[in-house]
Amino acid sequence: IHLAHDFLRAVFIDMFGGLDIASNPTVRLADVVTLDAPMVDPTHEDFADLLHVGPDRIEKGNGQLMECETARAEGLISKKFLFDERYVLYSKIRPTLKKCALAEFRGLCSADMYPVRPSRDDMTREFIWGLLLSDVFDRYVSTLADRANIPKLNRVELNAFEFRVPPVELQRKYSAI
Repeated sequence: IHLAHDFLRAVFIDMFGGLDIASNPTVRLADVVTLDAPMVDPTHEDFADLLHVGPDRIEKGNGQLMECETARAEGLISKKFLFDERYVLYSKIRPTLKKCALAEFRGLCSADMYPVRPSRDDMTREFIWGLLLSDVFDRYVSTLADRANIPKLNRVELNAFEFRVPPVELQRKYSAI
C-alpha cells in the first residue's frame, strides 16, 4: 500500500512537476473549485447511517482513507458536511500533515475538513487531490502565519493558493492511473 502511494506521488511529480510551465494559465484555487457541501444534522434519519470521515480517518501524507464508522455508531450530534463521490476531503487542521482523501461514497465529514469539488470541466477531482497533497501546496501552506496551539488553514487561505493549470488531457491521464 505504501509503495502504491509513493507511486502515485511520483506519477504526480513526473506528470505535473512543479506546476510552473509558463504556457499554463495561473489560477487561484477558488477559480477552479467550490466549497458548496451543505451542513446537515447527523442525528437525522437521512444521515445517521452514513459513514463519517474525520481528519483522524485519513493517513498523513498519502491520502489513504482508513476505516470509518457511521454517524450513529460514533454518536455524533454536531452538524457535519454532506459529501459524495465528486468531492476531495481536505483536513484544515494541521495542514502540514497533508490529510487529504478521495471517498468513493456518499457520507459525512467533520467541520474540521473542507469538502472541495472541482467547479470546472477542465479540472479533475484526482488532480485536485494530488495538488493538495503536493510539495507545491505544502510550500504554500508553510508560508502562512501559524496560529496559536493548533495550526489551521482557513477558507480565504485555501482559496488564495495559486498554481498553473495543466491541460485537462494530462489530468485525465493522472485520474485514470
